Amino acid sequence: MFTGCDYNVEAVRARAPAARVHKIVMGVDVDAFRRSTPLPGGRTVLAIGRLVEKKGFDVLVDAAAQVSDVRVRIVGEGPMRRELLRRAARSGAPVELLGSCPPAQVMAALEQADVLAMPCVVARDGDRDSMPVVVKEAMAMELLVVASDEVGLTECVLKPWGLLVPPRDAGALAAALRAALDVEPAERQNAGSRARDWVRDNAAVDAETARMSAIVEGLRARCAT
Repeated sequence: MFTGCDYNVEAVRARAPAARVHKIVMGVDVDAFRRSTPLPGGRTVLAIGRLVEKKGFDVLVDAAAQVSDVRVRIVGEGPMRRELLRRAARSGAPVELLGSCPPAQVMAALEQADVLAMPCVVARDGDRDSMPVVVKEAMAMELLVVASDEVGLTECVLKPWGLLVPPRDAGALAAALRAALDVEPAERQNAGSRARDWVRDNAAVDAETARMSAIVEGLRARCAT
């Protein structure tokens, strides 16, 4: 069995202790996800994902209302769209819902952003993320990341490029967003470069595919004997 992060490996082994589980990270094409312009140095926070409970975008909307001079853009579509719009209107949060976007527009949004927000939660029905690929894509684009310390996010959202907060805590999320947006340009550039290095060393799609292929070939060889 293959899964994409240590969080998932532990969950599978807790339910099936005898299972043979291999971690293969959902990788990123680091050649495709690279900056073509300098970091913008503004106050734009980007979030990408389906508009569903587990993404925690309702918490992001509430946090945005507590951060001055910020622009929050959310790429994605889903059943919570109306709720998020109502929440933003009620609080005055500066949030723009961009809907579903083609890959080129997603890449452009990453290029224009200063911080990626990924405030995941475990939904009331148990639905949850593991280690969202978009976080690693943003890291490859040298963005700072503010996320919840939930699911597999703790495995990739690391210092100096990452800030982690408790899930469903809008106040803590707002404080972390303010801290990330206030990082000085030189420090931001260094942190972003280290984030990209982490993706190249730990989540490159070619390397992860090769690892998976080697495991499969090893299993095939053993089955043939």
